[in-house]
Amino acid sequence: MRKEGEYFEDIPDEKVTKDMLDPAKHIVDTKKAHFEPGRFEDHYEEALKELLQSGQIEAPRQREPSKVVNLMDCGALLRQNVRVDYGGTARARDHRAPKKAGRSSARTKKAS
Repeated sequence: MRKEGEYFEDIPDEKVTKDMLDPAKHIVDTKKAHFEPGRFEDHYEEALKELLQSGQIEAPRQREPSKVVNLMDCGALLRQNVRVDYGGTARARDHRAPKKAGRSSARTKKAS
């Protein structure tokens, strides 16, 4: 278990004035009560179930578990990804545009 200082180290230590602290204490005191999980209703879960049942949204599809790959061989992993993504070898499926023809070495004369 981590120490509490690790959780709160990013929060600045600010002094709260009495006129701000008193209303906050009052709100906490009036709202605190014993929590009874049996009486808790999750309205978001109910609304989600209704949307799924009505067909307005689809349930997320289950992803296939990924294959375990030896990550130490990065070259083989990259080659495998190229075959999976592009359906062939990298050389056979090279999508780069052909090079444009360069300027000729012959000089053109200026019109006079």
